[in-house]
Amino acid sequence: MRAIKPIYYIFILISLLIISCQKDDTNTNNPTGTVNDVRDRYTGTWTASESSQIYGQTTYQVNIKKAPNDNNQVIIENFYNLGFTNAVYGMMSNNNTAIIINQQSVSGQAISGNLTIYTTNDIRGTFNANDGSGTDNVSVNFTR
Repeated sequence: MRAIKPIYYIFILISLLIISCQKDDTNTNNPTGTVNDVRDRYTGTWTASESSQIYGQTTYQVNIKKAPNDNNQVIIENFYNLGFTNAVYGMMSNNNTAIIINQQSVSGQAISGNLTIYTTNDIRGTFNANDGSGTDNVSVNFTR
């Protein structure tokens, strides 16, 4: 039987090191490496602090949920303090740093606006609400 030359052992060792040092497909926001929905970071209950031209300063709770049929869409319940049975739909955009609320009618209000995602605990933006008697320009900050 022939002896294996030491050069082959070195070749095998280097090959194993290269394979073990390959970059994993993990996300720094997802250290487990599992593929998840970016919207998971923003779902849950938030405190909305609003500054409205009509209603002044108000604070209330909202729920952000994932839309079941669109991977880029979120549902915000109780938006504009219209009740948890009412919701607006927003689209994730700008590399998931914004939520765009295209004009939609919710409980008699025509609502549209833009929210900027600063962190997983801070979303801020502006929107308009119009019930037919005039437009309310609102700035909002969601925190948790």
